[in-house]
Amino acid sequence: MLIRIGQYLPLSPFIICSCLASVVQLVLGADLTIVIMAFFSLILSVLILNYRGFYNILSMFGFVLCLKYTVIPVFFKTLLLERIDEGLWAPFESFAMILFGYITLYLSIYLVDIIGVKEGYYQYTLNTKKLRMYGWTFFIIGYVCSILHVINKPEMYGYTVERGFGGFGLFIGLNYLGIIFYTFSYLIESNGKRAFGYVNIIMLILMFFEAMVGNTKAHFGTGLLGVVFSIIYYNKGFPFKYVLIGTLGSLLFVFILTPAIHYLRNPIFKTAKIDDKVMMVFEVLPKLFDPSTHIEVTDEVVTIANSLFNYFPNDILVDRIEMIQDMDLILSRIDTEPEMGFPLLAENLKKLLPSFLVEKNDFSEVDLISFYYATRLNGSAGFPTIGVFATNTAMFGYVGGTFFTFIIFAVYFFILRLLVNADLYKNLWGVFFMTELWLPFSERGGEALLVSIFRETFALAVVIFMVNYFVDFLFNKNLNPCSGSHNNA
Repeated sequence: MLIRIGQYLPLSPFIICSCLASVVQLVLGADLTIVIMAFFSLILSVLILNYRGFYNILSMFGFVLCLKYTVIPVFFKTLLLERIDEGLWAPFESFAMILFGYITLYLSIYLVDIIGVKEGYYQYTLNTKKLRMYGWTFFIIGYVCSILHVINKPEMYGYTVERGFGGFGLFIGLNYLGIIFYTFSYLIESNGKRAFGYVNIIMLILMFFEAMVGNTKAHFGTGLLGVVFSIIYYNKGFPFKYVLIGTLGSLLFVFILTPAIHYLRNPIFKTAKIDDKVMMVFEVLPKLFDPSTHIEVTDEVVTIANSLFNYFPNDILVDRIEMIQDMDLILSRIDTEPEMGFPLLAENLKKLLPSFLVEKNDFSEVDLISFYYATRLNGSAGFPTIGVFATNTAMFGYVGGTFFTFIIFAVYFFILRLLVNADLYKNLWGVFFMTELWLPFSERGGEALLVSIFRETFALAVVIFMVNYFVDFLFNKNLNPCSGSHNNA
């Protein structure tokens, strides 16, 4: 049984839900102006997805951003019978920036679509055996770099910086590429009926362990997404039997991995040597089957969040993914503080260069903005996540921030389409970049988006071509993965 995902998401159910949510918000006492802007933001989000459909990488990236900013928070707030403007300091500015941001997002997708970009350069015609050789080669390189990143990465806790030799984190995405290649090989071999074998299951187990030791839950979660995207974009749907498997994977992520990572997120673990971290991981795993541990972790996360910032949302489960509330921290102070301007952009663009060439700031763009606008009380890492709309506004004001956001989206989408084409159906490279870049696109600020696609994508491209020649040498064939058709996979 296959759950079909249509080329276009029907508008009518979404419009009905948006209308009902708007009515409920008015009954709850939300401001009419805010409700109107939220309603049109919801409609714009589905129009962005419908522009080219579920199998277009540009439309999907746009909708992912919309999910983070309005779709999830507005519907969750409504289900909890809370006003969407409750607790906000600058609700009008926050919702207005989202609405204008969606307009620039839609225009940038349209612009890239009409300028006539050729077919993506990363295409291929591969057999199953070669797919698997690519898979394990990419995964081994990515996993080794992941462990080296855990050992050598600079750690920041409070105002203390433990410097390491960076750069290995650029290649963590090769883990996802290895899993995607192997998942595609199983799908091709079984004509879409089987997505799992012992190899990609072992890969996921290893990524779970690396996420625990590295104290970064996103690594394992993104690996799971790579499998899910592979299944969906190969089958043009999701086989029903994988719904149960996906549910079990989600439960593992939410109730085992996430509490464990937050339980270990302390100075002792972060500054420990790799062998000590491994021992701590094995010590904490049995505790996760005790409900009191989950209560303890939740209380600790809330306590830390409230100690770090002047303001923190009242519903941690909902508002941690609610970019409206995070953005409100900054926009509430724009009118009383001058913009941070190009110096902030220039300082953070240094991250495009290796550490041995330039002196980089220990603090991220989001940290600097938080300190500047006095939203952070202490510490140098953690909440909040301040996305592209708010960071650009902090640098250049409302008008400049909107224009800069448009430029970033246009550059981002142009490079994506140039590399992998827009079509995701059986397009292995498109699935990889969808998996690799979904988190930075939905959570990072303006400067960080440019850094992620120019630095990370370039570094990955170099390794991909090197692996291509290595695999070609082993097969003794002159087959270039940048030629042929991805539909022949």
